[in-house]
Amino acid sequence: KSRGKLSMKTLESTMEGGKSGKVVIPGDAENSRLYRLVAGLDDKKKMPPKGDRLKPEQIATIKQWIDSGAK
Repeated sequence: KSRGKLSMKTLESTMEGGKSGKVVIPGDAENSRLYRLVAGLDDKKKMPPKGDRLKPEQIATIKQWIDSGAK
């Protein structure tokens, strides 16, 4: 189920972002909404909103992917 018109089914759709704008800033994980949400750096929202959080190594992989250009 897509929230905020964000689809992460493909790289292209992920990079387009959603209703709230882009979620990935290639080369800048610290300012990328996707990373901030999964890492718990946003005080208002968390991803996933329900269920188990990602493991630290999964979060590190997302950070590395974004910091390396998100390709």
